[in-house]
Amino acid sequence: MIKYIIYLLFLSCNVIAQTRTIDSLIKHSLKNDTVTVINLRKIATLFSDERKSDSCFFYYTKSLNLAIKIKNKQQEGLCYKNIARFYLELEDYNQAIANCNKAIHAFSFNNNKKEIVWCYTLLAQTQHHKSDFVNALKHGQMALKISKE
Repeated sequence: MIKYIIYLLFLSCNVIAQTRTIDSLIKHSLKNDTVTVINLRKIATLFSDERKSDSCFFYYTKSLNLAIKIKNKQQEGLCYKNIARFYLELEDYNQAIANCNKAIHAFSFNNNKKEIVWCYTLLAQTQHHKSDFVNALKHGQMALKISKE
């Protein structure tokens, strides 16, 4: 019984702490700068962890729009990559692929090979879920090739 009570107390403390974190991040996300883009992505991730898809997508989109507005290709790519993972979890594979490709395009402006490799890996994973093994292999090989450069 005591273990059960301690467990409930732990859960309630965790929920309160996460709510305060989200509130704090929202409060500090009022500027149009890179820090705000990062904070909005963090908020989206917290909502993703809580399985609150609508709020998660709202903040990922808000983060993406701001990254585009301030012309930060690195942050834009990270937003697209996170949105792609979001769609992969929802099993909307076509949207996941489209957002992966947009992320690769954004990362190519800075020649960010590490993130490009992650995107090709995510593409391979998405194609595998679609049972498109030929493209899954192709994207996996592309990730491997770039990672060796």
